[in-house]
Amino acid sequence: MWASVTVMPAFADEAGPLVRAEQAYEGGRYAQVAALTQGGVKPAALVLNARALLTKAMLMDTDLPEVGALASAALEIADHARQAAPDRVEPYLQGAIARGLLADRLPLQPAIRKVWEARSLIDTALHLAPNDPRALSTDGGWHLTLTGRLETIAANLVFSASRAHGLAAFQRAFAILGDDPNLLYRFAKVRMLQGDAQALPEARAALRKLRCLHPLDALG
Repeated sequence: MWASVTVMPAFADEAGPLVRAEQAYEGGRYAQVAALTQGGVKPAALVLNARALLTKAMLMDTDLPEVGALASAALEIADHARQAAPDRVEPYLQGAIARGLLADRLPLQPAIRKVWEARSLIDTALHLAPNDPRALSTDGGWHLTLTGRLETIAANLVFSASRAHGLAAFQRAFAILGDDPNLLYRFAKVRMLQGDAQALPEARAALRKLRCLHPLDALG
């Protein structure tokens, strides 16, 4: 379990381990990604490390304690990467996702703060790259998660969250990125939280497409 992550001194050659870490990520070997990137201090290594932690967390049952540990570790790494590379989009998105996972485990007021912190990071990412499909899907996930877990009216009143906005953001991401496996999986997961008549059929269709188009992908 990756309960904590300490940033170690940069190793002599980060390029080789980083390539191997990217290959490990594509194969779903997330523990290997952490081992290969933990010694790196370059933003690319930090971003990949945080991505692996978050992907592993999001593939697990949300009630497991390990999810919180993974999210906390990813948050630390993502915030470090953001400080090192403030113009890079990924650390903002990873920090937002990590805060969302942690909000599920907090009392009401701290959870609300984490949700707003996530919103601020997503807004910054969209400002940096308004057409980035990762930023769009994270934006969409924020809106759909809140409107799924809260009553739609409450989500709108408290957070200005909108189901229509969330769906539109995902549509824009799909238009740019196509049937990317991570995008399909994220859409299916957040759509399953919705209560409207089209939600579950759309989630199942996304999962079927994921298994059909990407049968060898770790998410498929």
